[in-house]
Amino acid sequence: MLDLDGFEAFNDTHGLAAGDLALRAIGGLLLRSLGGGEIACRSGGGEFTLLLPNATLEQARGRLEGLRQALAVLPPRGGGEEFPPLSASIGVAVAGGEDRPATAAALLARADAALNQAKAQGRNRVVVAHWGHGVPGRAAHSRERRTGRAPARTTEQ
Repeated sequence: MLDLDGFEAFNDTHGLAAGDLALRAIGGLLLRSLGGGEIACRSGGGEFTLLLPNATLEQARGRLEGLRQALAVLPPRGGGEEFPPLSASIGVAVAGGEDRPATAAALLARADAALNQAKAQGRNRVVVAHWGHGVPGRAAHSRERRTGRAPARTTEQ
């Protein structure tokens, strides 16, 4: 899950037309970045959900870190005006495996929790969902059931 940092403030400061230009520029970046079978969906405002079905955790983290860095040099332009580039907070979760969520809802909840962790840690970073300690998945899944939130951990920037 990817959320453009400060996108609402960007729209308030520069106007909705500038926001539309920024979304078009980001859409183009996503189209260039994604491969066959991969999907990017705008979930609202400046939020996107990316599905990378054949990527390992490290491949996904690396590609999303590259995407985050590419946003920093992608200033939206329009009508002769250049706007400041946007940054993104990104939460990553991987499906499959005994200690990982088996449902799409659980996977999205994990990615969302990692995204919220990225925002809480200062934004403009990639955070990978952490699946728990001890018995694979047990602690993390029980915390998720109680709180609706999964634990997350930060990766290197």
